[in-house]
Amino acid sequence: MVLTGIATEVCVESTARDAFFRDYNIVVPADCVGSYSEERQKASLAVLARSFGIVTSSTELTAVWKKLGNGPRNWHPDRRAQRELTTIAKRIAPEHTALLLVTGRCSAALPASIGARIRGMTDHARRAGCPVLHGWSAPQANKPAAGVLASEIPPCRGEQVILCHGASAFADTQLEILLRSNGIRTVILAGSETHISVESTVREVFDRNYHAIVAEDCVYAPQSEHHLHTNSLAIMQRHFADLISSDQILSHWLRSE
Repeated sequence: MVLTGIATEVCVESTARDAFFRDYNIVVPADCVGSYSEERQKASLAVLARSFGIVTSSTELTAVWKKLGNGPRNWHPDRRAQRELTTIAKRIAPEHTALLLVTGRCSAALPASIGARIRGMTDHARRAGCPVLHGWSAPQANKPAAGVLASEIPPCRGEQVILCHGASAFADTQLEILLRSNGIRTVILAGSETHISVESTVREVFDRNYHAIVAEDCVYAPQSEHHLHTNSLAIMQRHFADLISSDQILSHWLRSE
C-alpha cells in the first residue's frame, strides 16, 4: 500500500499503522505527504521508517514502477479468472487451505464417532501442511479441557487458538489477519454447534471472499436440535459453502502428503 496525503502525523500515520497491523506492506513517498509542522513531519516519517514501512521518494518509486513495466495485474479480469478455484480439489489444496475447529457453547458430549472423524481429519491436515486453527468460545478460555473440541483436539505447538466472544469466530478476533497473512483462500470447518457457531462463521467466511468448506460429517448439534442441524446444513450448502465428507477431504490430502 502506497500512502500519500495530509497530515503526515495524523491521517497518514494512523492509516499506515492500521495497514501494518493488518499485514500489508507500507510505502510512503516522503515528498507526497505533508504536515503543517516541519518538526512533526520529520518525526512522523522517522517513526514510519523505523517501525511500519519504507519511506522513499516519489522519484524512486516511479522509477521502480517504470522498470517493472505495466504487465498483467492480479485485479485484471483475465488474471482473476485464472486464479479461480473451480473444483473441490483446487479449493482444498493444502497450500492455501486452513482447518478451523469451532467449539460452540454446547455442553453436550461430542459423539465418539464425530470426535474420531475430527481427530483423523486434523491429523491429516497437519501432515498435509494445512494450518489448524482452534476457535474456542470465550467461556471456555480459562478451562480448555471443558470445551467440546478443546478436550478432543488439543492444539499442537504453534497452532493458534482464537477466543470467540460471539457466535462467529470472526467477531472481535484476529482470525481474518491470520488467514490473510498466511495466504489462505479456503477454510474447512468442523465442530459445534452446526446451526450457531459453525453457520455464523461460514457466513462470514463467504462474505469475506474465502471459500467455505463444511465437513458435513464433522459438525454437530445436540440430538434435541437435530432438525436445526439438518436445516443449517441445507442453508449453508445452498448459499454459502461446499458440503463434503471428511473422507473426500482426506482423499485429496493423501495425494499431497
